[in-house]
Amino acid sequence: MRLDNLALRLLAEHTANNITVVKLDADWQTPTKGRLPLEKAHAYQLDLKHPENDRYRPTS
Repeated sequence: MRLDNLALRLLAEHTANNITVVKLDADWQTPTKGRLPLEKAHAYQLDLKHPENDRYRPTS
């Protein structure tokens, strides 16, 4: 199973049944929260594209 499919599957399995799960593609240069199509009762899975800048880095 590819990582992006795993992430989407985990999101779907841990999201309430009344929530719509949406997979987004980051097809813009600098993604920002303001560019996301945020709607109530939706959960979004977004794979960011920049290998260095788009990684989780704990702050502690």
